[in-house]
Amino acid sequence: MARVTIKDTNRIPDVIRTIRALNRKAIEIGVFGSDNSFMAMLASVHEFGLTIKAKKRFLTIPTALAGDKKARDFNDLRFVPIDGGRKGLLVRDRQRSGRKGARSEIMFILVPSVKIPERSFIRSTTDAKEPEWSKLAGRFLADVLDGKMSVDTFYERLGARIVGDIQEAMRDMEPENTPITRSRKKSSSPLIDTGRLRQSVTWKVVST
Repeated sequence: MARVTIKDTNRIPDVIRTIRALNRKAIEIGVFGSDNSFMAMLASVHEFGLTIKAKKRFLTIPTALAGDKKARDFNDLRFVPIDGGRKGLLVRDRQRSGRKGARSEIMFILVPSVKIPERSFIRSTTDAKEPEWSKLAGRFLADVLDGKMSVDTFYERLGARIVGDIQEAMRDMEPENTPITRSRKKSSSPLIDTGRLRQSVTWKVVST
C-alpha cells in the first residue's frame, strides 16, 4: 500500500497575527503642527475658509507695486475713498518722465474685511478618490496576507498614494486667485505660491 504524506499548510494563525498587526497601526494624512505650525494654520484656513476683519477701520492689502513693503514705509501716499468711504485706495502720485502732470499708482487697497473662500484639498480629494484608495488597499492587503509585503510597507505605500493625489488636486484647486493676488503671486492657483504648503502635506504611520 502506497504511503501518503499530508503537509499541513494551515496559515490561519499567520493571517490572524497579520490582521492584528494591521489593526495596531493607522495612517494620518495632513499638515501637522508638530512639523510646521504656520503651515498647519494655513492649511486649516484653506480647508475650511475664513473671514478676516480689520481690528480698526481697514485691512491694508498691498498691490504688486507695493511689493513686500507696508503702508508705513511710504511717506507720499494719498487716500482715495471708495463706496462712500467704506473702502479706499492708497495711491502714490509719480511725476511722468518728460511729461507734465503726475501718474497715480495704486499701492494699497483698503477694505473692512476679506473673505478667504473654502478650498478644501483634503476632504474634497478624499470624497473623490476614496473608491480608488479602497481598491488599492485591497490589492496591497492581498500581498500582505500572502507574505509578499510587510504591514509597514502597506501603510507607507498607501500613504504615499493618498498624499500624491492630494498634492495633484492642489494644483487645480478652485476658486482661482483674485486678479490682485495673481499679480503678486504670478499664479492663478490659490494653493500654489512657493510650494511650501503643497510640500507640507504628508502622512504618518501611527500606533493605535
